[in-house]
Amino acid sequence: MAIGIMSALVEEIAYLLEKMEVKQKETIAQKHFYIGTIEKEEVILCYSGVGKVNASMTTQLLIDHFHVRFVILTGTAGLLNPNLKTGDIVVSEDAVEYDVDFTPLGYPLGEIPGLPLAYQANPLLIKIALQAGKGLKGIKVKKGRILSGDQFIASEQIKKELRETFKGDVVEAEGAAVGEVCYLNKVPFVVVRVISDEADATAPTDFQELLEEVSIHAQLLVLRMLKGIRALKAKNKK
Repeated sequence: MAIGIMSALVEEIAYLLEKMEVKQKETIAQKHFYIGTIEKEEVILCYSGVGKVNASMTTQLLIDHFHVRFVILTGTAGLLNPNLKTGDIVVSEDAVEYDVDFTPLGYPLGEIPGLPLAYQANPLLIKIALQAGKGLKGIKVKKGRILSGDQFIASEQIKKELRETFKGDVVEAEGAAVGEVCYLNKVPFVVVRVISDEADATAPTDFQELLEEVSIHAQLLVLRMLKGIRALKAKNKK
């Protein structure tokens, strides 16, 4: 069983793709999946396209078609936590769909009826990611909450409301959707997000200018995670 690694944009996995020994490429429902090895680990690498529907669909394909043993979502995010800065990385403790609203029926904001408000990332994957982050010089890596919704946040007011309402650390458009699908399928997951902008008026420009540069931070962490996973497997075999 391979490891599923995905992002929304091809730029967010470009470095990992360079490091990958690609054995096969498969296209399903217009989604491209690269099959091969990174750091001697069997990996399915893919980019879903932007938004929760694309992310959900691609995650289900990773699970149903490729039978991945867990999913790592990597990419960029907007800043909510004032104690962080552009270039820092947040490893998901959990993820919430902030744009879900069934409050007229008595449900908390962000909660889909019948499902959790927050999707918990796998504790072992979190531990591996945080340990891997210790080797990234000059880059702060912390555990936190990911907020996901189908919009690009570029407003101080909305940013403030999201932080106050959900206590989120970063905001993006896919993490909680991946979490939901993994929760329903009982497949472990973790989200690794590097901050590309401050989710304010300058966010669109900052995101476009910094996308490739900061995306490498998160990909380096994922690369180190694969090394950590390989080392853990070797240790457990002894």
